[in-house]
Amino acid sequence: MTALCAHVLERGWCERFGTGRAVRATPDGLRALSELLGIEPASPDGPAPAG
Repeated sequence: MTALCAHVLERGWCERFGTGRAVRATPDGLRALSELLGIEPASPDGPAPAG
């Protein structure tokens, strides 16, 4: 897990925020991970309501 974290941070796909270990995906990271995994990233507002 440490190697994966280091890799995405080095590529600029994630960035640290706050004072803890929290990270968030950057726009470049969302695109890259979407291409690599073949999935669409979730909306930052969360999933759409079911209905």
